[in-house]
Amino acid sequence: MFIAALLIGCAIEGIIIFPSKVLMHLWNYIAQFVNNMPTMSLMHGVILWAIVALSIYGILRGKSPISYHSPNVVSEDELKEILENAKKIETISPIIKEENSENEIKH
Repeated sequence: MFIAALLIGCAIEGIIIFPSKVLMHLWNYIAQFVNNMPTMSLMHGVILWAIVALSIYGILRGKSPISYHSPNVVSEDELKEILENAKKIETISPIIKEENSENEIKH
């Protein structure tokens, strides 16, 4: 339970808080040199980070550098066959384990 809470906290820190702090400090640094520019708190940094992240997501939508349909890797038919074989192995695996445990008991 403690590890799960730690992982969730680290994910929140790494994905939301850290980029927000970076943007906040960057904004506040620039605000020193611009007349009448307001400074930001952490909450404003979170909002700015949300705007930046959602804008990037909207601009790059459908242009992901990761492709699962690459013709060089595996065709769809081959992938279906691999998944069917994996399902067969999953259904057979408990039977094999049962037989192995029975053989160990006999010996």
